[in-house]
Amino acid sequence: MKILFCNIAWMKYYQGTCDEDIPVNGGSYVDIHHDANEALNFLPITFENEDGESETYVLGSFETKATKGDTVNQVHIERIKGCEALGREDYAEDVLVVWCATSLNHEFRVIGWYKNATVCRWYESTVVSNEDGTTFERVYNIFALASDAVLLPEAKRFRHIWKAPRKNLKTGTPFGFFRANVWYGLENEAQEFIKRLVDQIDSYDEENEMNNI
Repeated sequence: MKILFCNIAWMKYYQGTCDEDIPVNGGSYVDIHHDANEALNFLPITFENEDGESETYVLGSFETKATKGDTVNQVHIERIKGCEALGREDYAEDVLVVWCATSLNHEFRVIGWYKNATVCRWYESTVVSNEDGTTFERVYNIFALASDAVLLPEAKRFRHIWKAPRKNLKTGTPFGFFRANVWYGLENEAQEFIKRLVDQIDSYDEENEMNNI
């Protein structure tokens, strides 16, 4: 199973910042500007392909950080399990991307996921047209079909099964997110947790908040 965990700011809908949905707990930029690039992570965007057919996608974003030896920020897609041969490639396909965030009461939770996603090594951008004829630039580093995306309703995220791990040896948690906003889930101790989570995602047939907006 190719899987990637990404840490983002907490929101209800992720379809744009507004008075009713302001991102929180996403780092200093979010604290200062009350906005975040991931604020659009669950906004369905329809594109027309070369054959004139329409397809609807979600374009996701999380903040990457430069690691030792990097000259610019990137997602090390070759660290995704099953993608070890992609050290010179720019994309990893068919990845389950699990989005995690810290709630207002500081609980770290799974908030949703993209199945069959493409993870980009570098940030990419595209121009998106609004219904009123205006446009905006969307910067992203993950994308998937909107039909493969699920956003958990805010209340459901607090069920114990959606608790996300943070590595903390003092509290006896030997795996999970540490300093980076990405976790590759490679620790041996994490495999039972990951299998259980994937089973929960695959069997999820409850409410998708994307369908309620």
